[in-house]
Amino acid sequence: MKFSIMKDNTSLQFTPIKNDEVEQVEGELGIVFPKELKLFLTEIGYGSFVGEEELDENCVLSPASIRDFRFRQGFFDAYPNYDVENKIIFFIGWESVPFSIELTDGEQNAVYDNEKKIANSLEEFLLKIIEDPEYFQRD
Repeated sequence: MKFSIMKDNTSLQFTPIKNDEVEQVEGELGIVFPKELKLFLTEIGYGSFVGEEELDENCVLSPASIRDFRFRQGFFDAYPNYDVENKIIFFIGWESVPFSIELTDGEQNAVYDNEKKIANSLEEFLLKIIEDPEYFQRD
């Protein structure tokens, strides 16, 4: 399994999703999630890399939260518009900074902090987060 290191890490706090959650949100948004993100959500789930009490920082968003961020509703109604046509917000970092992933059909999907590419794939990004939860704050 591609994300087995995360599944086997008991210190990470992930919540499994139902089988149809991704497809439901894809339909609501009119997009197809990137393959890596879809695989991660269906095999691992969503949640925090820093502990349950801090679910609003350093966390992979649930499909419903990805939708809410895109529509600026609920918890995300005050966020500025970060969405770009070919990317989708999927992760909230320290200080509530959103990160996006490319909407491509490739096997790997680059991750961005605003317009700055910070990882060539979701797997690379998440492995770096496990090693150092603040790695993306360095220039």
